Amino acid sequence: MRVTYQLSWFKMKKVLVYMDEHYIGRADDSSDYIVRNMLKDSRFDVAVSTEPDVNLAKDYEVVMCRFDIPLKEEFLESLAKYDDGSRLFINPPLSKLDYSDKRYLSLFQESDILPETYIGNDNRELALFIKSVRDSGRDLVSKPIDGNGGKGIYKLVREGEDSSEREILSIGRKSFGELEILANGLTGEDNRDIVLQEYVPGIERHGDTRVNVLFYNPVNALLRLPAEGGYKCNISSGGRVVATELVDRDYQILDEIMPFIKDRGAVWAGVDIFGSDSGRYLGEINFPSPGALYETDCVHGSTEGLDSILEGINDWSPDGN
Repeated sequence: MRVTYQLSWFKMKKVLVYMDEHYIGRADDSSDYIVRNMLKDSRFDVAVSTEPDVNLAKDYEVVMCRFDIPLKEEFLESLAKYDDGSRLFINPPLSKLDYSDKRYLSLFQESDILPETYIGNDNRELALFIKSVRDSGRDLVSKPIDGNGGKGIYKLVREGEDSSEREILSIGRKSFGELEILANGLTGEDNRDIVLQEYVPGIERHGDTRVNVLFYNPVNALLRLPAEGGYKCNISSGGRVVATELVDRDYQILDEIMPFIKDRGAVWAGVDIFGSDSGRYLGEINFPSPGALYETDCVHGSTEGLDSILEGINDWSPDGN
């Protein structure tokens, strides 16, 4: 299905939005939030396509690809031929494809913006990492390399019983061989990479901050707090949201990752920073289809995020002027 909206006869910036049909008209969806406000704005001529037809892109100055995860790999690879500098992509197809999982976090492993982290699927190395962190008196958390919405996350604790229903696994009394078996289960018998991190206590109280980085500026932020008794801050996992402001440590983290975001042309990135009793750390950078723009504006009682992305789109030109 393709729906085209012509707002006026005079010159407007032509914008194409690829998005899934079930989000059209959904008030709390960030993609629809932008589209429905573009339709009211005389600066834009907007077309929405629910079909992955790459050839539509050649006729537009701005292309927003907001298809759901999992990403349509063949579509993004084909769409990349139009990323030749003559149009603005939100975000570039190959950046969305190349950074659709958490492997990029390895770029920051030597920095203090991440807790102690291992990324990979070598069960022996994973078991050694688990043992090292456990023996130093700390718990861990395991995350799927390509997960979202809090799915597939396990807390590995030094004390307590195994409880898959609570997504908590005990590592306290396990031998090294048993830790290898546990690692084997987390990696699907070496078939998938995982992110294994030191669990920093206090996220239950401090929560997780989503920072909306729009055209390389941190515009506003949303604090997500876990449900009572939980440690996952994702809204889909029962977390609640409140308005928040950035602190000095957040800006330090953002300054360190901003060159990476700029080099990938990610003009709309969702950066997650989580708090703890020992400080604040980078959680992840969402390139493919960051959300929470609508929710952030709502809790702040403003349209700051919306206005920033619309101004950025309107001001963009191929020559940078």
